[in-house]
Amino acid sequence: MIFALDTNILSAVINGNVEIKQKLRDLRNTAEDVIIPLVSYYELKRGLNRSHHTAKKIAVSELCDNLQINGLTMKDIDAAIRIYDDCIEKNIEPQDADILIAAQCIANDYVLITNNAKHFDSIIALNMTVW
Repeated sequence: MIFALDTNILSAVINGNVEIKQKLRDLRNTAEDVIIPLVSYYELKRGLNRSHHTAKKIAVSELCDNLQINGLTMKDIDAAIRIYDDCIEKNIEPQDADILIAAQCIANDYVLITNNAKHFDSIIALNMTVW
């Protein structure tokens, strides 16, 4: 099974959350693979771009050197459009970043690991684990 890390999990690791860091270590020892969706990487880097936290920037580089960053494909975009349409039909205001992360997971049969399930609760086909 392949697991994808939501931005908030990456942030927790970078911010030194001991529990999340241990869960990630354990997961990497047992999972087929653990990846970073490109949109999660973007959100993480965007948040640190104007920061003066050099240690956090180094931590992001080290984390990303040890995990694969997976870009979006046409299949992912098609899944995102279906999710967007479904959200609109349910009168839910969709957030593009969350839709793209979820779509990448659905299209590729990844399990999303997040600590913010409410961002993804309305996306029925998403396989998700909450830390």
